Amino acid sequence: MREGWLRTGEGMTFTVGAVTEVAQRLAKGEGRPGAFTPARLFGPEVALAEFVVTD
Repeated sequence: MREGWLRTGEGMTFTVGAVTEVAQRLAKGEGRPGAFTPARLFGPEVALAEFVVTD
């Protein structure tokens, strides 16, 4: 098992950005059938998409 930490700034801003990113990818047909977490479906880099604001 691996563990990591991600600093994102304000949590609600990150959550909205992450949901939007995943929804856009799914709308483009990038997903596949089944039940997945966003990281399992798109890889951990989904959390590092352009919407992330760093300090």
